[in-house]
Amino acid sequence: MQLLLRKYISQVITEAIQPTKEQITAALELLTKIVKSSDKYRSHVFLVGGAVRDQVMGKEPKDLDIVIDLPKGGIEFAEYLAKYLNIFKQGSNPVVFPNFGTAKIDLRGVVYNNIDLTGVDIEAVVTRTEIYEPGSRKPQVGFGTINQDVMRRDLTINSLVKDLTTGKILDLTGKGLKDIRSGIIRTTSTPEVILTEDPLRILRAIRFASKYKYKIDNVLESIIKKKANELTNISFERIRDEFEKMLVNKNAAYALELLFNNNLMQYIIPELSQKKKDTITIAEKQKGNFDFIEMLTLIMHNLDVNIIKSNLKKLKLSNEEIKRITALANAIQVLKANSAKNVALKVGAFLNKNNVLKHIEVLYVIDSSLRNIIKSLKDFGKQPTIFFDGNELMQLFNLRPGVEIGKLISLQRELWFNDPNITKDKVIKFIKSQQRANNR
Repeated sequence: MQLLLRKYISQVITEAIQPTKEQITAALELLTKIVKSSDKYRSHVFLVGGAVRDQVMGKEPKDLDIVIDLPKGGIEFAEYLAKYLNIFKQGSNPVVFPNFGTAKIDLRGVVYNNIDLTGVDIEAVVTRTEIYEPGSRKPQVGFGTINQDVMRRDLTINSLVKDLTTGKILDLTGKGLKDIRSGIIRTTSTPEVILTEDPLRILRAIRFASKYKYKIDNVLESIIKKKANELTNISFERIRDEFEKMLVNKNAAYALELLFNNNLMQYIIPELSQKKKDTITIAEKQKGNFDFIEMLTLIMHNLDVNIIKSNLKKLKLSNEEIKRITALANAIQVLKANSAKNVALKVGAFLNKNNVLKHIEVLYVIDSSLRNIIKSLKDFGKQPTIFFDGNELMQLFNLRPGVEIGKLISLQRELWFNDPNITKDKVIKFIKSQQRANNR
Protein backbone atom coordinates (compact mmCIF):
# COMPACT_ATOMS: atom_id res chain seq x y z
CA MET A 1 0.00 0.00 0.00
CA GLN A 2 2.80 2.44 0.91
CA LEU A 3 4.59 1.68 -2.36
CA LEU A 4 1.41 2.39 -4.34
CA LEU A 5 0.89 5.61 -2.39
CA ARG A 6 4.46 6.77 -3.10
CA LYS A 7 3.99 6.00 -6.80
CA TYR A 8 0.72 7.96 -6.85
CA ILE A 9 2.26 10.98 -5.10
CA SER A 10 5.23 10.87 -7.47
CA GLN A 11 2.88 10.79 -10.46
CA VAL A 12 0.82 13.74 -9.19
CA ILE A 13 3.97 15.80 -8.58
CA THR A 14 5.34 14.95 -12.02
CA GLU A 15 2.08 15.86 -13.75
CA ALA A 16 2.11 19.25 -12.02
CA ILE A 17 5.53 20.13 -13.48
CA GLN A 18 5.38 22.56 -16.39
CA PRO A 19 7.81 21.58 -19.15
CA THR A 20 10.63 24.00 -19.89
CA LYS A 21 11.43 25.61 -23.23
CA GLU A 22 14.40 23.26 -23.61
CA GLN A 23 12.22 20.21 -22.95
CA ILE A 24 9.57 21.23 -25.49
CA THR A 25 12.24 21.97 -28.11
CA ALA A 26 13.98 18.64 -27.52
CA ALA A 27 10.69 16.72 -27.55
CA LEU A 28 9.69 18.33 -30.84
CA GLU A 29 13.07 17.50 -32.39
CA LEU A 30 12.74 13.89 -31.24
CA LEU A 31 9.16 13.63 -32.53
CA THR A 32 10.17 15.07 -35.90
CA LYS A 33 13.07 12.63 -36.19
CA ILE A 34 10.80 9.65 -35.48
CA VAL A 35 8.14 10.80 -37.97
CA LYS A 36 10.69 11.30 -40.75
CA SER A 37 12.15 7.83 -40.16
CA SER A 38 8.77 6.07 -40.47
CA ASP A 39 7.54 4.86 -43.86
CA LYS A 40 3.99 4.70 -42.52
CA TYR A 41 3.76 8.07 -40.81
CA ARG A 42 6.07 10.21 -42.93
CA SER A 43 4.02 13.15 -44.37
CA HIS A 44 1.00 12.22 -42.23
CA VAL A 45 1.82 13.87 -38.89
CA PHE A 46 1.20 17.58 -38.29
CA LEU A 47 1.88 19.87 -35.36
CA VAL A 48 -1.27 21.91 -34.67
CA GLY A 49 -2.83 24.53 -32.43
CA GLY A 50 -1.00 26.82 -30.05
CA ALA A 51 2.45 25.42 -30.77
CA VAL A 52 2.30 26.49 -34.43
CA ARG A 53 0.67 29.82 -33.62
CA ASP A 54 3.38 30.53 -31.06
CA GLN A 55 6.16 29.68 -33.50
CA VAL A 56 4.71 32.08 -36.09
CA MET A 57 4.48 34.80 -33.42
CA GLY A 58 8.10 34.21 -32.41
CA LYS A 59 7.10 32.76 -29.05
CA GLU A 60 8.15 29.50 -27.46
CA PRO A 61 5.56 26.68 -27.71
CA LYS A 62 4.18 25.51 -24.37
CA ASP A 63 2.61 22.23 -25.48
CA LEU A 64 2.71 19.69 -28.28
CA ASP A 65 -0.52 18.67 -30.03
CA ILE A 66 -0.38 16.67 -33.24
CA VAL A 67 -2.89 15.32 -35.75
CA ILE A 68 -2.42 12.28 -37.97
CA ASP A 69 -4.35 12.11 -41.24
CA LEU A 70 -4.74 8.32 -41.29
CA PRO A 71 -7.77 6.32 -40.09
CA LYS A 72 -7.25 5.53 -36.38
CA GLY A 73 -4.06 7.54 -36.73
CA GLY A 74 -4.20 9.28 -33.36
CA ILE A 75 -4.30 6.16 -31.21
CA GLU A 76 -2.16 3.98 -33.47
CA PHE A 77 0.58 6.59 -33.79
CA ALA A 78 0.57 7.20 -30.04
CA GLU A 79 1.07 3.48 -29.43
CA TYR A 80 3.76 3.36 -32.12
CA LEU A 81 5.58 6.32 -30.53
CA ALA A 82 5.37 4.87 -27.01
CA LYS A 83 6.73 1.51 -28.19
CA TYR A 84 9.47 3.20 -30.22
CA LEU A 85 10.59 5.04 -27.07
CA ASN A 86 10.18 1.94 -24.91
CA ILE A 87 7.66 3.64 -22.60
CA PHE A 88 4.54 1.74 -23.72
CA LYS A 89 2.33 0.52 -20.87
CA GLN A 90 -0.92 -1.16 -21.79
CA GLY A 91 -3.83 0.96 -20.60
CA SER A 92 -1.76 3.79 -19.09
CA ASN A 93 0.78 5.04 -21.62
CA PRO A 94 -0.58 6.16 -23.92
CA VAL A 95 -3.88 7.05 -22.29
CA VAL A 96 -6.49 6.39 -24.98
CA PHE A 97 -9.86 8.07 -25.65
CA PRO A 98 -11.31 5.87 -28.41
CA ASN A 99 -14.56 7.83 -28.91
CA PHE A 100 -12.55 10.81 -30.13
CA GLY A 101 -9.61 9.01 -31.71
CA THR A 102 -7.30 10.69 -29.21
CA ALA A 103 -4.37 9.50 -27.12
CA LYS A 104 -1.88 11.17 -24.78
CA ILE A 105 1.72 10.01 -24.49
CA ASP A 106 3.67 10.76 -21.31
CA LEU A 107 7.40 11.16 -22.06
CA ARG A 108 8.40 10.55 -18.46
CA GLY A 109 11.83 8.92 -18.31
CA VAL A 110 12.73 9.68 -21.94
CA VAL A 111 16.08 11.44 -22.40
CA TYR A 112 17.04 13.09 -25.69
CA ASN A 113 20.22 15.09 -26.31
CA ASN A 114 20.91 14.87 -22.57
CA ILE A 115 17.57 16.52 -21.77
CA ASP A 116 15.14 14.66 -19.53
CA LEU A 117 11.66 14.94 -21.09
CA THR A 118 9.79 14.10 -17.88
CA GLY A 119 6.82 16.47 -17.68
CA VAL A 120 6.24 16.63 -21.44
CA ASP A 121 3.04 15.16 -22.88
CA ILE A 122 2.15 14.76 -26.54
CA GLU A 123 -1.51 14.63 -27.50
CA ALA A 124 -2.16 12.73 -30.73
CA VAL A 125 -5.48 13.07 -32.53
CA VAL A 126 -6.82 11.63 -35.75
CA THR A 127 -7.88 14.23 -38.31
CA ARG A 128 -11.63 14.34 -38.09
CA THR A 129 -14.92 15.88 -39.05
CA GLU A 130 -17.51 16.98 -36.52
CA ILE A 131 -21.22 17.15 -37.30
CA TYR A 132 -23.51 18.80 -34.75
CA GLU A 133 -27.17 17.87 -34.62
CA PRO A 134 -29.51 20.83 -33.93
CA GLY A 135 -29.62 21.51 -30.19
CA SER A 136 -26.77 19.10 -29.39
CA ARG A 137 -23.36 20.07 -28.00
CA LYS A 138 -21.90 16.62 -28.67
CA PRO A 139 -20.76 16.20 -32.27
CA GLN A 140 -20.79 13.07 -34.37
CA VAL A 141 -17.11 12.45 -35.02
CA GLY A 142 -15.70 10.82 -38.14
CA PHE A 143 -12.39 10.50 -39.95
CA GLY A 144 -11.58 13.47 -42.15
CA THR A 145 -8.84 15.06 -44.20
CA ILE A 146 -6.37 17.57 -42.79
CA ASN A 147 -8.36 20.32 -44.56
CA GLN A 148 -11.60 19.20 -42.91
CA ASP A 149 -9.88 19.00 -39.56
CA VAL A 150 -8.61 22.56 -39.88
CA MET A 151 -12.00 23.95 -40.89
CA ARG A 152 -13.70 22.50 -37.80
CA ARG A 153 -11.45 24.61 -35.56
CA ASP A 154 -12.68 27.89 -34.13
CA LEU A 155 -10.25 30.70 -35.00
CA THR A 156 -7.94 31.23 -37.94
CA ILE A 157 -4.96 32.02 -35.70
CA ASN A 158 -5.39 28.56 -34.14
CA SER A 159 -5.83 26.75 -37.46
CA LEU A 160 -2.24 26.71 -38.70
CA VAL A 161 -0.54 23.32 -39.04
CA LYS A 162 3.09 22.34 -39.48
CA ASP A 163 4.05 19.33 -41.56
CA LEU A 164 6.66 17.61 -39.40
CA THR A 165 8.18 15.91 -42.45
CA THR A 166 8.83 19.02 -44.54
CA GLY A 167 8.87 21.58 -41.74
CA LYS A 168 6.47 23.77 -43.72
CA ILE A 169 3.69 25.72 -42.01
CA LEU A 170 0.40 25.26 -43.84
CA ASP A 171 -2.29 27.95 -43.76
CA LEU A 172 -5.20 25.94 -45.11
CA THR A 173 -7.83 28.62 -44.40
CA GLY A 174 -5.74 31.16 -46.29
CA LYS A 175 -6.31 33.64 -43.44
CA GLY A 176 -4.33 32.45 -40.42
CA LEU A 177 -0.96 34.02 -41.22
CA LYS A 178 -2.57 37.23 -42.46
CA ASP A 179 -4.73 37.55 -39.33
CA ILE A 180 -1.70 37.09 -37.07
CA ARG A 181 0.17 39.81 -38.97
CA SER A 182 -2.88 42.11 -38.90
CA GLY A 183 -3.93 41.34 -35.32
CA ILE A 184 -7.41 40.08 -36.21
CA ILE A 185 -9.59 37.46 -34.50
CA ARG A 186 -11.70 35.69 -37.11
CA THR A 187 -13.43 32.31 -37.35
CA THR A 188 -12.23 29.62 -39.75
CA SER A 189 -15.61 29.55 -41.48
CA THR A 190 -19.03 31.19 -41.10
CA PRO A 191 -19.13 32.75 -37.59
CA GLU A 192 -22.77 31.81 -37.02
CA VAL A 193 -22.02 28.14 -37.65
CA ILE A 194 -18.84 28.11 -35.55
CA LEU A 195 -20.51 29.78 -32.55
CA THR A 196 -23.68 27.72 -32.82
CA GLU A 197 -21.69 24.48 -32.69
CA ASP A 198 -20.21 25.52 -29.36
CA PRO A 199 -21.21 28.90 -27.84
CA LEU A 200 -18.19 28.77 -25.54
CA ARG A 201 -16.25 29.88 -28.61
CA ILE A 202 -17.74 33.32 -27.96
CA LEU A 203 -15.60 33.58 -24.84
CA ARG A 204 -12.61 31.95 -26.53
CA ALA A 205 -12.71 34.69 -29.17
CA ILE A 206 -12.72 37.32 -26.42
CA ARG A 207 -9.89 35.57 -24.57
CA PHE A 208 -7.57 35.31 -27.57
CA ALA A 209 -8.35 38.88 -28.64
CA SER A 210 -7.41 40.15 -25.18
CA LYS A 211 -4.38 37.88 -24.82
CA TYR A 212 -2.73 39.31 -27.93
CA LYS A 213 -4.45 42.73 -27.94
CA TYR A 214 -6.07 41.82 -31.28
CA LYS A 215 -9.21 43.31 -32.79
CA ILE A 216 -12.27 41.12 -33.30
CA ASP A 217 -13.45 40.98 -36.91
CA ASN A 218 -16.58 43.13 -37.39
CA VAL A 219 -18.69 40.27 -38.76
CA LEU A 220 -17.68 37.99 -35.90
CA GLU A 221 -18.39 40.70 -33.33
CA SER A 222 -21.91 41.23 -34.66
CA ILE A 223 -22.61 37.49 -34.42
CA ILE A 224 -21.17 37.38 -30.88
CA LYS A 225 -23.69 40.03 -29.81
CA LYS A 226 -26.48 38.20 -31.59
CA LYS A 227 -25.68 34.85 -29.98
CA ALA A 228 -24.58 36.05 -26.54
CA ASN A 229 -27.63 34.56 -24.82
CA GLU A 230 -26.57 31.08 -25.97
CA LEU A 231 -23.98 31.18 -23.19
CA THR A 232 -26.87 30.20 -20.92
CA ASN A 233 -26.60 26.74 -22.49
CA ILE A 234 -22.98 26.37 -21.35
CA SER A 235 -21.97 24.95 -17.98
CA PHE A 236 -20.54 27.49 -15.57
CA GLU A 237 -17.45 25.33 -15.09
CA ARG A 238 -16.53 25.95 -18.73
CA ILE A 239 -17.41 29.65 -18.49
CA ARG A 240 -15.33 29.97 -15.31
CA ASP A 241 -12.30 28.38 -16.99
CA GLU A 242 -12.38 30.89 -19.85
CA PHE A 243 -13.06 33.82 -17.51
CA GLU A 244 -10.13 32.83 -15.31
CA LYS A 245 -7.76 32.76 -18.28
CA MET A 246 -8.93 36.26 -19.23
CA LEU A 247 -8.45 37.69 -15.75
CA VAL A 248 -4.99 36.29 -15.02
CA ASN A 249 -3.72 37.81 -18.25
CA LYS A 250 -1.77 41.09 -18.28
CA ASN A 251 -4.45 42.43 -20.66
CA ALA A 252 -7.33 41.65 -18.27
CA ALA A 253 -8.70 45.20 -18.56
CA TYR A 254 -9.01 44.78 -22.33
CA ALA A 255 -10.76 41.42 -21.84
CA LEU A 256 -13.27 43.09 -19.51
CA GLU A 257 -13.79 45.91 -22.00
CA LEU A 258 -14.60 43.38 -24.73
CA LEU A 259 -16.99 41.53 -22.41
CA PHE A 260 -18.84 44.75 -21.62
CA ASN A 261 -18.87 46.00 -25.22
CA ASN A 262 -20.36 42.74 -26.43
CA ASN A 263 -23.00 42.50 -23.67
CA LEU A 264 -21.43 39.37 -22.21
CA MET A 265 -20.80 40.35 -18.58
CA GLN A 266 -24.48 39.80 -17.78
CA TYR A 267 -23.91 36.07 -18.37
CA ILE A 268 -20.90 35.90 -16.04
CA ILE A 269 -21.35 38.41 -13.18
CA PRO A 270 -24.64 40.24 -13.91
CA GLU A 271 -24.23 42.77 -11.09
CA LEU A 272 -21.15 44.19 -12.82
CA SER A 273 -23.04 44.86 -16.06
CA GLN A 274 -23.76 48.46 -15.06
CA LYS A 275 -20.29 49.08 -13.62
CA LYS A 276 -18.25 49.07 -16.82
CA LYS A 277 -16.10 52.14 -16.17
CA ASP A 278 -15.26 51.31 -12.55
CA THR A 279 -14.49 47.67 -13.34
CA ILE A 280 -12.17 48.43 -16.25
CA THR A 281 -10.46 51.28 -14.39
CA ILE A 282 -9.63 49.14 -11.36
CA ALA A 283 -8.43 46.27 -13.58
CA GLU A 284 -6.06 48.65 -15.37
CA LYS A 285 -4.24 49.28 -12.08
CA GLN A 286 -2.95 45.73 -11.71
CA LYS A 287 0.28 44.74 -13.44
CA GLY A 288 -0.73 41.31 -14.72
CA ASN A 289 0.65 39.30 -11.80
CA PHE A 290 -2.56 38.78 -9.82
CA ASP A 291 -4.09 35.33 -9.50
CA PHE A 292 -7.77 34.51 -10.03
CA ILE A 293 -8.71 35.09 -6.37
CA GLU A 294 -7.10 38.53 -6.40
CA MET A 295 -8.64 39.54 -9.72
CA LEU A 296 -12.14 38.50 -8.62
CA THR A 297 -11.65 40.50 -5.42
CA LEU A 298 -10.44 43.46 -7.45
CA ILE A 299 -13.47 43.65 -9.74
CA MET A 300 -16.14 42.60 -7.21
CA HIS A 301 -15.04 44.29 -3.98
CA ASN A 302 -17.74 46.99 -4.15
CA LEU A 303 -20.59 44.48 -4.38
CA ASP A 304 -22.57 43.27 -1.38
CA VAL A 305 -20.79 40.30 0.19
CA ASN A 306 -23.84 38.06 -0.23
CA ILE A 307 -23.95 38.92 -3.94
CA ILE A 308 -20.24 38.14 -4.18
CA LYS A 309 -20.81 34.74 -2.55
CA SER A 310 -23.72 33.97 -4.85
CA ASN A 311 -21.68 34.69 -7.98
CA LEU A 312 -18.67 32.73 -6.74
CA LYS A 313 -20.85 29.70 -6.07
CA LYS A 314 -22.35 30.05 -9.54
CA LEU A 315 -18.83 30.14 -10.98
CA LYS A 316 -18.17 26.85 -9.15
CA LEU A 317 -15.34 28.12 -6.98
CA SER A 318 -14.36 25.98 -4.01
CA ASN A 319 -15.49 26.83 -0.47
CA GLU A 320 -11.91 27.79 0.38
CA GLU A 321 -11.69 30.18 -2.59
CA ILE A 322 -15.05 31.73 -1.69
CA LYS A 323 -13.91 32.19 1.91
CA ARG A 324 -10.73 33.97 0.82
CA ILE A 325 -12.41 36.32 -1.65
CA THR A 326 -15.21 37.29 0.75
CA ALA A 327 -12.63 37.83 3.51
CA LEU A 328 -10.68 40.20 1.27
CA ALA A 329 -13.86 41.99 0.17
CA ASN A 330 -14.97 42.39 3.80
CA ALA A 331 -11.55 43.72 4.73
CA ILE A 332 -11.45 46.38 2.03
CA GLN A 333 -15.00 47.51 2.79
CA VAL A 334 -14.19 47.87 6.51
CA LEU A 335 -10.91 49.71 5.90
CA LYS A 336 -12.42 52.09 3.36
CA ALA A 337 -15.02 53.04 5.96
CA ASN A 338 -12.58 53.30 8.89
CA SER A 339 -8.82 52.85 8.73
CA ALA A 340 -8.06 53.70 12.36
CA LYS A 341 -5.16 51.78 13.89
CA ASN A 342 -7.27 49.45 16.03
CA VAL A 343 -9.60 48.71 13.11
CA ALA A 344 -6.65 47.97 10.80
CA LEU A 345 -5.18 45.57 13.37
CA LYS A 346 -8.52 43.77 13.61
CA VAL A 347 -8.58 43.45 9.84
CA GLY A 348 -5.01 42.10 9.83
CA ALA A 349 -5.88 39.44 12.41
CA PHE A 350 -9.00 38.56 10.42
CA LEU A 351 -7.04 38.21 7.16
CA ASN A 352 -4.41 36.06 8.86
CA LYS A 353 -7.07 33.82 10.39
CA ASN A 354 -8.61 33.32 6.93
CA ASN A 355 -5.21 32.62 5.33
CA VAL A 356 -5.33 35.56 2.90
CA LEU A 357 -2.48 37.80 4.05
CA LYS A 358 -0.55 36.64 0.99
CA HIS A 359 -3.16 38.46 -1.13
CA ILE A 360 -2.66 41.79 0.68
CA GLU A 361 -1.35 43.52 -2.47
CA VAL A 362 -4.87 43.57 -3.92
CA LEU A 363 -5.95 45.90 -1.09
CA TYR A 364 -3.21 48.36 -2.04
CA VAL A 365 -4.36 48.38 -5.67
CA ILE A 366 -7.95 49.08 -4.63
CA ASP A 367 -6.89 51.88 -2.24
CA SER A 368 -3.25 52.99 -2.45
CA SER A 369 -3.46 54.90 0.86
CA LEU A 370 -3.78 51.59 2.71
CA ARG A 371 -0.19 50.63 1.93
CA ASN A 372 1.28 53.30 4.22
CA ILE A 373 -1.31 52.65 6.92
CA ILE A 374 -0.68 48.91 6.99
CA LYS A 375 3.10 49.13 6.57
CA SER A 376 3.26 51.44 9.60
CA LEU A 377 1.70 48.75 11.82
CA LYS A 378 4.41 46.27 12.80
CA ASP A 379 1.76 44.09 14.46
CA PHE A 380 -0.52 43.96 11.41
CA GLY A 381 -1.59 40.37 10.78
CA LYS A 382 -0.85 39.19 14.32
CA GLN A 383 -3.48 37.55 16.47
CA PRO A 384 -4.25 39.49 19.67
CA THR A 385 -2.53 38.40 22.87
CA ILE A 386 -4.91 36.81 25.38
CA PHE A 387 -3.09 36.89 28.73
CA PHE A 388 -5.70 35.04 30.77
CA ASP A 389 -7.86 32.09 29.78
CA GLY A 390 -11.19 31.23 31.40
CA ASN A 391 -9.76 29.34 34.38
CA GLU A 392 -7.22 32.07 35.12
CA LEU A 393 -9.90 34.75 34.94
CA MET A 394 -12.08 32.86 37.43
CA GLN A 395 -9.19 32.52 39.88
CA LEU A 396 -7.91 36.09 39.53
CA PHE A 397 -11.28 37.82 39.78
CA ASN A 398 -13.25 35.32 41.86
CA LEU A 399 -15.74 34.58 39.07
CA ARG A 400 -17.97 31.65 38.28
CA PRO A 401 -18.35 30.05 34.81
CA GLY A 402 -20.70 32.05 32.63
CA VAL A 403 -21.05 34.71 29.95
CA GLU A 404 -18.89 37.12 31.94
CA ILE A 405 -15.82 34.99 31.20
CA GLY A 406 -16.43 35.23 27.45
CA LYS A 407 -16.86 38.99 27.73
CA LEU A 408 -13.54 39.34 29.54
CA ILE A 409 -11.72 37.29 26.91
CA SER A 410 -13.23 39.54 24.22
CA LEU A 411 -12.23 42.57 26.27
CA GLN A 412 -8.60 41.40 26.26
CA ARG A 413 -8.71 41.28 22.46
CA GLU A 414 -10.07 44.82 22.30
CA LEU A 415 -7.39 46.07 24.68
CA TRP A 416 -4.67 44.51 22.52
CA PHE A 417 -6.10 45.98 19.30
CA ASN A 418 -6.02 49.42 20.96
CA ASP A 419 -2.49 48.87 22.28
CA PRO A 420 -0.48 45.82 21.13
CA ASN A 421 2.15 46.70 23.76
CA ILE A 422 -0.27 46.34 26.65
CA THR A 423 1.03 44.34 29.64
CA LYS A 424 -0.59 41.81 31.96
CA ASP A 425 -0.62 44.30 34.80
CA LYS A 426 -2.46 46.86 32.71
CA VAL A 427 -5.04 44.26 31.68
CA ILE A 428 -5.63 43.29 35.32
CA LYS A 429 -5.89 46.93 36.34
CA PHE A 430 -8.40 47.68 33.56
CA ILE A 431 -10.60 44.67 34.37
CA LYS A 432 -10.64 45.58 38.08
CA SER A 433 -11.63 49.14 37.25
CA GLN A 434 -14.45 47.79 35.09
CA GLN A 435 -15.64 45.57 37.94
CA ARG A 436 -15.65 48.48 40.38
CA ALA A 437 -17.63 50.60 37.94
CA ASN A 438 -20.17 47.81 37.45
CA ASN A 439 -20.61 47.33 41.22
CA ARG A 440 -21.48 50.95 41.90
